[in-house]
Amino acid sequence: MTLNRDRPVRRDELAEALWSGKGAPPAYESLLAPPLSRLRKTLGPGVLEGRSELQLILPGDAWVDWEAAPRELRRAREASDPKLAWEAAKAALEIADGGLLPGLEAPWIDAHRGELADLRVEALETLAHAGALLGGAAHPEAEQAARAAVIAQPFRESARAALMEVLRARGNVNEALRVYEDIRILLREELGSSPGPTLVALHEQLLRDDPVAAPQPAPRVARIAKPKAPASLVERDREVALLDTLLQEAVEGEGRAVLIEGPPGIGKSRLMAEFRRRAIADGAFVLNARAGELEREFPFGVVRQLFEGVVSDPEVLAGAAAPARVVFQNPEEGAPAGGDASFAALHGLYWLALNLAAEHPLLLEVDDLHWCDRPSLRFLAYLVRRLEGQPVLVAASVRTSDAPTDAALLAEIANDPATAHVRPGPLSEEAVGALVARRLGAEPDRAFREACHKTTGGNPLLVRQLLTALETDAVKPDAAHADVVRAIGSRAVSSSVLLRLARLPGEAASIARAVAVLGEGADLPAVAGVAGLDEAQVAGTMAALARAEILRPEPPPGFVHPLVRDAVYQGLPLGERELLHARAAGVLRRTGAALDQIAGQLMHTPRRGDPQVAELLHEAGMAAYTRGAIDNAAGYLQRALDEPAPPARRFRLLLDLGQVEALTRGPAAAQHLREAYDGLTDIHLRVRAANALGRALLFTSSPAEGAAVAREAARALPPYLADEALALEAFALMGVPFGALDPEETQPAREWRHRTPTTTGEKGMAAIAALEWNQSGGHVDEVVEVSLGALAGGELGNLDPNLLTLAAMLPMIVGDRDEALTFFEFAMLDAHRRGSLFAVTGMYLWRGFTLFWRGDLIDAEEELTVAFDQAESWGYGPDTLQWNAAHLSWCLTERGKLIDARKALVRAPERGGTSDGARYWCNARLELLIAEGRYEDAAEAAEEYGRRFARYHNPAAARWSSLRAVALDQLGMKRKAIELAAEELDRARDWGAPGTVARSLRVLGLLEGAEGIERLEEAVEVVSRAPSRLELAKSLAALGVTRRLAGRPDYAREPLARAHELAEVCGAERLVTQIRTEMLAVGVEPASAMPHGIAALTASERRVAALAAAGRPEREIAQELFVTPRMIEIKLSNALRKLGASSQGDLAVALET
Repeated sequence: MTLNRDRPVRRDELAEALWSGKGAPPAYESLLAPPLSRLRKTLGPGVLEGRSELQLILPGDAWVDWEAAPRELRRAREASDPKLAWEAAKAALEIADGGLLPGLEAPWIDAHRGELADLRVEALETLAHAGALLGGAAHPEAEQAARAAVIAQPFRESARAALMEVLRARGNVNEALRVYEDIRILLREELGSSPGPTLVALHEQLLRDDPVAAPQPAPRVARIAKPKAPASLVERDREVALLDTLLQEAVEGEGRAVLIEGPPGIGKSRLMAEFRRRAIADGAFVLNARAGELEREFPFGVVRQLFEGVVSDPEVLAGAAAPARVVFQNPEEGAPAGGDASFAALHGLYWLALNLAAEHPLLLEVDDLHWCDRPSLRFLAYLVRRLEGQPVLVAASVRTSDAPTDAALLAEIANDPATAHVRPGPLSEEAVGALVARRLGAEPDRAFREACHKTTGGNPLLVRQLLTALETDAVKPDAAHADVVRAIGSRAVSSSVLLRLARLPGEAASIARAVAVLGEGADLPAVAGVAGLDEAQVAGTMAALARAEILRPEPPPGFVHPLVRDAVYQGLPLGERELLHARAAGVLRRTGAALDQIAGQLMHTPRRGDPQVAELLHEAGMAAYTRGAIDNAAGYLQRALDEPAPPARRFRLLLDLGQVEALTRGPAAAQHLREAYDGLTDIHLRVRAANALGRALLFTSSPAEGAAVAREAARALPPYLADEALALEAFALMGVPFGALDPEETQPAREWRHRTPTTTGEKGMAAIAALEWNQSGGHVDEVVEVSLGALAGGELGNLDPNLLTLAAMLPMIVGDRDEALTFFEFAMLDAHRRGSLFAVTGMYLWRGFTLFWRGDLIDAEEELTVAFDQAESWGYGPDTLQWNAAHLSWCLTERGKLIDARKALVRAPERGGTSDGARYWCNARLELLIAEGRYEDAAEAAEEYGRRFARYHNPAAARWSSLRAVALDQLGMKRKAIELAAEELDRARDWGAPGTVARSLRVLGLLEGAEGIERLEEAVEVVSRAPSRLELAKSLAALGVTRRLAGRPDYAREPLARAHELAEVCGAERLVTQIRTEMLAVGVEPASAMPHGIAALTASERRVAALAAAGRPEREIAQELFVTPRMIEIKLSNALRKLGASSQGDLAVALET
């Protein structure tokens, strides 16, 4: 219960643990009562809660070693100081070395012990890395830790990398090279593979090093001579050295991100400026931007600052970067309307950055990232996740005391492995004294120096502002004037700024306030308009403001530091501030400013019910939508609604707001779409609202209500819109797989089993017919013909790429048709081109399931993981998330990752009902129970699921009988098991898909033993005609096992060898382990060579290989497939190795052969 104190533990779980391996006795309930009673008394009241389910409620300060170890390891990994990392890693290692429940042996502990063993190795690696950086006395212990990690997991490349790094730090480059050679030979001889890219890159760096290095080599910093840091950059040598190292890595093609973090005034911007100077000296192409508190409402404001100066060159927006063009267009320039441009824009911007980095390393700098607008922040997070192998460096300053625009997006950047953290500290008293002497022209007395340091806390900006005030008043730096320093106090910025403003001409304050309200980048006419002065007067006074160190001397107008702007802006009373924003909006409208700038000002004005304001915000919202700035679009539209908008425009505004929200936040959309649907009178807009509302309800909270809305809208349509009504009815019938409608309601669609659809509505009904017939007893050939009729022409995909289209596709997936994967390749590309994150999420889910069904488990796991994360982000309801949980869990079970498989199911727990999502979830749970050896639970659950989902005739959709048969066989009930398996085989033959038939033959053949060999041979023959590689591997393995048990080991070796190779290709680690045991039993060492040939390629490797063989460059392939160049490099390398090719020419020959 301590290990699982984050959740309730069932009494049967406790019994299973207590009587592990023996089986809990029938009366375990009565036997559990005494120890639980004693435990309650010992622990005291309120600690052990619950009856049927028990949970341990420990005090908040309770220390549990099982939880402390990963906490310490996480602290070690996140520490920027090697000493802190060293101490935390040692603490984690000490806990891990203590073991878990030593002396107690039980199967349920093994998985936990495996986790602890993995954590121990990670702690050893972290200790080694920290020791390499600390140097000196830490080196021997660091080397010992790295060698211990290698001994614990000899094939673990990160452990070898840690050892190589320590040896390199100790000056023993030759020994580090030997470590690489050892792992290279080991991988080749034992696994038939080669070291990964990280280890190869480290090896290449070692080869560039001098093997006869000194015992204490120089740290891994830039080898290019760096310009010296300016004298004004005091006590920042360590930070500058780290920035130099990151810059060198980017120059060498290893992209990184760096966050310079700290409180206001600590010197982040100065470090950014120095970083920029050093990058330019290294030949980097530098683009920079500054986020502003008032500009966070401008869609892609920071992105536009970064790139607007370069996008006039058509080459940088060529190819995959083209979708980014919409970000830089004004609505009047013809930005496309409709569609969710957000995803397409992000990917286009990513390729824009890569295009700019093609000839020179690229540095993107963003000051004050915490104020960055959401679309720009989302792009930077997207970019940082894809920096590997690219000469791109992202640097940003972050004020730690301010709430960020989006904490989750900023955390994505901060927590990414590619991100380093620089945290400059306050200046020492000595450094402050040196600045005082330099500024005031004399060495300060100690009392004066102490006063300056104490009142400013060593904050460089506060020191500078304090000294400006002291210099203005000609204060001498002696002990007698220490009280003057204390009088100005820690409010050095605000008091100094306001004091200097008061000494300037009267119009200076008006101009400073105008600049504060307008934000960064305001032009002279706008400042003059808001200040109520003529431009010549403003220009002259701005020079005085620059001399007073309030405004920057260079254009465009802006403050020398955000804290200075804060002092001016916060000095405005709230009412006056709002009125100035309203005046600024008017000035910007009259001067023809961009729509976003005007809308950004209106977001800070009082609500007055002004129709023009509501209309302008509505227009700005839709313009932001077309550029993919979904968050800003929703903000503008919501503010237009709050104005409030005129009654005549309100419902159209609600529809637009709901449709925008539905792209990223499904639950938020439903309320607005419901109100829009109820209020709209235009029939075409009501159809749009019904479709959007129905989808939002289906996927979030109420599938039944979603289906009802679609039907209500269909009934209200006039006769001339009969096909639109039919399409809405088809959409409503999707309520059946969502468990919201009785399956019998699909009766009207069944006529489309034998009719050729021609209109969009008819094709929607044909899709429903195909899905229903697939589940209720149709033959695969007939059902797939209906599916193809529904998909023909592409109208269905244009109408609804996520529901009706997938309904038509499912029979092709479980029918083992090659067209299924081909369709998803094109559908995924189309979803990316449309830029629809909602559509992309659905494509990832069902393409991942297709890959899984075919046995491509490695690619499937990757895509299903992405689909689950995106579905949770969008806001899928708990019922809908069951599809994601089921597919990912089933895949992980076949991969042998049983703990992760169970975690996937826990992310979206079973909720009852008879939806397809619930059916998939129950099936995945059964597969996991069987894999875990929990046969009693599996048999009981399979019987209950069989009753609940009795309407499913096709065993491709419902595997209850065969799974129950496997469980009953393990419980000694073979006769009943054979009866169930035989019954399922009859239903499988009714369906007729090779993979489904082969699976049923395999289960029955294994149960029959020697008598079932012919069935197993038939299974192998049948499935060989289908793309179901995993089922072929399982059938071959079953044939080999059964032949061995029948006393025919010689005939078992060949199918086991084939099964072993196929299982490795599939990534089915659990099956590989089982097959290796069987191979040893027939006297064969499992093959050490890695699978090779076309059959060994995953689906993604085959596609990449085909494009490369056609002469396409890697960069172009990456653009077409919407992945990173690094991903293509890895896939192509794998394909070349598996095909034994060394060039693209060889690749073409190998593929043709």
